[in-house]
Amino acid sequence: ALVVQNSALFVITRYTRSEVKGHLYLSSVVVLLIELAKMGVCLLLLLREARWRPCVLLSNLYSNLWEQRSTTLLLAVPATCYAIQNNLIFVALSHLSAAAAQVLYQLKSLSTAFFTVVLLHRSFSPVQWLSFVLLTGGVILVQSQDAKSSSSPTGASPLLGVCAALAAATLSGFAGVFLEKMFTSGSTSLWMRNVQLALFA
Repeated sequence: ALVVQNSALFVITRYTRSEVKGHLYLSSVVVLLIELAKMGVCLLLLLREARWRPCVLLSNLYSNLWEQRSTTLLLAVPATCYAIQNNLIFVALSHLSAAAAQVLYQLKSLSTAFFTVVLLHRSFSPVQWLSFVLLTGGVILVQSQDAKSSSSPTGASPLLGVCAALAAATLSGFAGVFLEKMFTSGSTSLWMRNVQLALFA
C-alpha cells in the first residue's frame, strides 16, 4: 500500500498539474486541505481514545496544546518544513516529468541519513553509507529510462524543477528526523502530535 501510495502521488499529481482546460488549482489550497483532513482524522482517533467523551478530548487537547505550548511551538519547525516541502513537490511536478521528479525526490534517504547523524548523533558504518548511495543510485538507474522517455511540461523550467525536488528531499529528511527526536523524547500519542503539527497549517 505504501509503495502504491508513493508511486501514485507523483503520477496523479503530475496529471492534475497539466493544464488541459480551465485554470490550474492552487497547490497551497491542496496542502491546506490535506492538513485539515489529517487533523480531522486525528481528532476522531483521539475522541475514540477518550472513549467518545468530548469533555475528556477537550481536556487532553488543552493539556497538550496549551499547557505544553513550548512543545507545541517547537513543532512549528517540522510543520513549516512539511508545508514548504509539499508546495515544492507541486513546483517540481509542474516543471519536470513525474518520473524525473520522483527520482530526484528519492535523495531524501541520503538527507535523512545525514540529519540522523547530525540531530540524533547516531553513526553509520561505511557499508551503511555505501548502501544509502547504492539505494539512491539504484532508484535512479531503474527509473532513468522512464524519466528520459517522459517529456517535460511545455514552457517548463527544468532547473527550477530540479531545485524544487532537491529542496523538498532535504526538507523531508530534516523534518522526519526532527519529528523522530520529538517522538522519542516524550510520551504524547502520535495522533496528538499530528494535531499539533496540523495547527500550523
